[in-house]
Amino acid sequence: MRKILSLFMLVFVVGALNAQQINKTFMPTKCSNAVEHLTKAEATNDTRAYGDVYYEQDFGGGAIPADWDIYENSTQGYNFIWTDSPVPGPGGQYVTGTPAFESTTVSNGYLCLPGDEYNANNANFIDMDAYAELPMFNFDTAIAVTMMFEQYYRYCCGTPTIVVQVSNDNVTWTDFDVSTGTANNVSTDNPDIVRINITSVAAGYSTVYIRFHYADVSHYYWAIDDIKLVEGAANDLKIDETYITSITDFGAQGIGFNGYYAKLPLSQITPMFFQADVFNNGYVDQTNAIMTATVSDASGVIFTGDDTTAVIASDSTSSMVSEWFTTTTVGTYEVEMDVTQDQTEQYPDDNFYGPEDWEITTNDIMVHDKFYSRNLGPGSYTDGTDGDLIGADFTFSANTEVKSLSVFVDYRSAVDGIIIGQLYSYDAGSAVLKIESEE
Repeated sequence: MRKILSLFMLVFVVGALNAQQINKTFMPTKCSNAVEHLTKAEATNDTRAYGDVYYEQDFGGGAIPADWDIYENSTQGYNFIWTDSPVPGPGGQYVTGTPAFESTTVSNGYLCLPGDEYNANNANFIDMDAYAELPMFNFDTAIAVTMMFEQYYRYCCGTPTIVVQVSNDNVTWTDFDVSTGTANNVSTDNPDIVRINITSVAAGYSTVYIRFHYADVSHYYWAIDDIKLVEGAANDLKIDETYITSITDFGAQGIGFNGYYAKLPLSQITPMFFQADVFNNGYVDQTNAIMTATVSDASGVIFTGDDTTAVIASDSTSSMVSEWFTTTTVGTYEVEMDVTQDQTEQYPDDNFYGPEDWEITTNDIMVHDKFYSRNLGPGSYTDGTDGDLIGADFTFSANTEVKSLSVFVDYRSAVDGIIIGQLYSYDAGSAVLKIESEE
């Protein structure tokens, strides 16, 4: 029977304890296949390869364009603004040290919602609920429509609404979640380049309305620049979700590397597979799609595995899984995944994932800090109080002896904070305390 071993840390400090965030999800999930996020290095600026550019806006006119509609529901006048300040919302309480926005045309201005600045003098913080609406568009002859823009945001505290909304009747709106999965107090890539397939609610309609909506959190900022509406691609596969997963001796999906474990001991290694969820973001069915996973170590390529899907229909996803890979050697490994098809790909930047690395050790097992390193403590989440448990689950495929537990706490933590380490075994819904450390 599978055993899950958990480490729980009791935190007796009011305020933030800066440690590794614990999350059992293997990978951050995207809210919509129609939305993707790219870094500037990954994105290409030549969107004209798709066809016509219907609309461009770089906010170079010294103000929000006159044909835009700016409004909000907080009754405080907390609206989107035009600014050319390098740092979004420089008058805020908590933006000291915030890097300048790095959009392509940041020097001539951009759209910004400076929630932190709006709340700078408020004893009771007020959540944003603001809209920035573009002019109406006519896409009645368009086959496909893609929206692109560059953004940079940071929020606190809660679960924000960060969406682009599209309607073809100005009554019913479709949300495209453009949040990136970042946690409270964590900035996005700078810039985060967003690409949205809005074909389903825009192409073929003579009245199309598009707006940005930000709500439900009070602080920090959302900066937006370099908006483009372009003709969508016919041939556009993209790797959406990826998984690097080991199978335990018990035949169940068990140990995930990307997003959870950075290190695993050799004694716990079982065969693993590499999976990519491949989405057809174009309007033409794609044939003979091949996902290839390539594993390397210090000596070079040591494994190549693939999977083939005969047809991926437009606006659909195929989960493609490689052959099994097994290692028997301590060392550092990395995997790259890519996808190809018979058709000529029009947007190749998102056909590739990686490299993602992990380490096979003699004894150590470690939760990954690549995705989950952040401020964490009783003040970091709703209803947090002293004495709360912060824990990580470790799944073992073979019996083992645990000799030590460790957690990183950085210099920003309270000097008088108390941490108590507890080791539990967890089986069939029941947790049993095995050992507890001193304060």
